[in-house]
Amino acid sequence: TGIDRSGVTHHHPIAVSPDGKYSIEFAECLASCGFGPVCMINDDFHDAVTDVDGLLKQYP
Repeated sequence: TGIDRSGVTHHHPIAVSPDGKYSIEFAECLASCGFGPVCMINDDFHDAVTDVDGLLKQYP
């Protein structure tokens, strides 16, 4: 995605890809420690994420 996540913290919560298509937002907790790694895309929750590229292809 080309997003530099190094600066994403609770003080600077958002990083955006160079093309503006994706963003990463800091989240304190998604309450799913036993199912990690986890993420949310739009309002969809994903657990046990291993294939990030495949997951992102579902969101053109």
